[in-house]
Parts: sequence; structure tokens; C-alpha cells
Amino acid sequence: MSYKLNVKSNWLLFIIPLLPLLIFGVPEIYNSIEIHYRRIDVLEERTAELEALKELKNPDRITESKIKSLTPQLKWEQRSLHGSTKVFLQTAGLFIVLAGMFLIMAWESSKMKNLKLKNTGWSGSHNFSDPTQDTIAQQIDWSPANSGGSNFVSHEIKQVSSSILKVKKTSTLNLFGGVFFLAGLNYVVLAYYFAYIDGILEEQSTLKNMQLFFREGGVFLLLGVVFLVMFASTATFNKQLNRFKKGKFTISFSEIYAIQLITEFVQSSGGSSGSYLSHELNLVLTNGNRINIMDHGVKAHIEEDAILLGKFLNIPVWNKISIL
Repeated sequence: MSYKLNVKSNWLLFIIPLLPLLIFGVPEIYNSIEIHYRRIDVLEERTAELEALKELKNPDRITESKIKSLTPQLKWEQRSLHGSTKVFLQTAGLFIVLAGMFLIMAWESSKMKNLKLKNTGWSGSHNFSDPTQDTIAQQIDWSPANSGGSNFVSHEIKQVSSSILKVKKTSTLNLFGGVFFLAGLNYVVLAYYFAYIDGILEEQSTLKNMQLFFREGGVFLLLGVVFLVMFASTATFNKQLNRFKKGKFTISFSEIYAIQLITEFVQSSGGSSGSYLSHELNLVLTNGNRINIMDHGVKAHIEEDAILLGKFLNIPVWNKISIL
């Protein structure tokens, strides 16, 4: 599975999506608010009229008929008004979530650019081991072990203590799941709130109330949860136990022979303009099998993580990123 962020300019990343909103969205929002408040005024006037008619002690047939016709009309108009309010608040909430996403993406992009500048020339100065001089290196597969990848830093290795390294998700990867989750939650909560105050939840069957969840953004909420949970597990290198663990899979350090760095060209379905390079960090086992640890497109970052892991495990790092 591939994940791509096309980030070329921090400013453009935030301004370009904002321009259509400023040019077309703001006037439309202003008009919608004006119409909304006019509808509120009309509804309040008609509600006051209905209450006044109900207070008459001896209403005639025309008045009674008007009361009977106004009651369902006002109920429908109130629900219609609440529906418009719900859509407006849902849309506003979505814009807030997306604006937060763009700001975080711009901040993360800035961090990655600073990292690249910091590491310029650093990775090349490290003496990686030569795979051509190793028998196992000549026998293993040098094609990608994991299809796809991302063009941003999706995972990184953190040293939590002198004896433990952990592979963790970055905030950028969490952002994807968070956007789906918050956007879906925003739609679902507002949908159930207005359905409750309008009495729709009491009128409908339990099945229809459950269907409301999926009609009003519940799918996005569930996707966000799945996305966050799917990438929640982290790989751990523990010197105290002398073992590597990734999910339920675990092996001894003695079975890990080397670290392999390779590059994959990820072809976008949208054409060559959307294609990018993603780099793999794989563990090479003594039996020649490989275990993918991470797969992303920031060369300096993945080389730095590979060197940290290589020193931690005291094993060679075979780097073929620089010659691809």
C-alpha cells in the first residue's frame, strides 16, 4: 500500500486549498448565514402565531383548521431548518479538520526539509558495508520486499533506553487516520444530536437509527479507527531479551545477519507526475529471508535509522539507495 504527500512548498500547501474557500466559499457562507437567520425569523413569527391561536378560548372552525395545518407545517419547517444548520456545522467542522491537516503537513514538511539540510553530506560520509564482498548478500533478493511505500517519513526508529529501540509511527502517518476519524465523528455526532432534538430517534426504529450512523459519516469514522489501529503496532528491538518483535512475530538477534537498504520506484495511477521513490529498510536473516521494517521516501532519514540500528545490533548495513 502506498501513501503519498505531494509537498513542494509549505506556503503553497496551505494557501492553494485556502484560495477557493476565500474567493468562492466566504461569500457563499455569508449568503447562507443570512438566509438561515431569515428562516429563523419567519419560523419564530409563525410559531408565535400558532401559540396565539392556541390560546384563544373559543376558536372558530377556520381557526381550528389553521391550527391543525400550522402544527405539522411548523414541525416540518423546524426540522428543515435544523437540517440546514446540521449541514452547515458539519461542513464547517470538516473545513476546520482539513485546515488543521494542512497546517500539520506544512509543519512536518518544514521539519523534513530541515532534516535534509542537516544531513546533507552526512550519509555519504558513513562507510556502509560492501554487499559485493558478502556471500549471503550475493544470494538474497534485492528487489523490493514491500510493494508501495510513502514519499514522506511514515515511521522512525526511537531509542527509548540503552537496551531498547522501537519503530514508531510519525505524526504525519497518524494524521491520515486522525483526519478520517475526526471528520466522521463530526458528522455522526451532529447527525444524532439534531435527530434527537427533532424527535426523529424516537419515531424511527432501532434499525433506522443504526443506519443513520452509516449515512452520516460513520464509514469515515470507522476507516479512521481501522487506519490508526492497523498501524498501531510497533516493532521492538530488545537487548535484554536479545529478541526482535513485530506484532506476534519474534526472532532472536542471532538470526539477524544484516540491514538492507534499497529503493523502489512507485508508479502513481495518475501518471508520471505523481510517481516517486520510496526506500526500504529490511532486516536480512541468516537464512536469507528478509523482514521489512519501514518503507518511505526520505533518504537521509532512513539511512540515519539504518545506521542507528546497525550499531545497536552490531551488524553490517548494505546500502544500495545511493547507487540506484
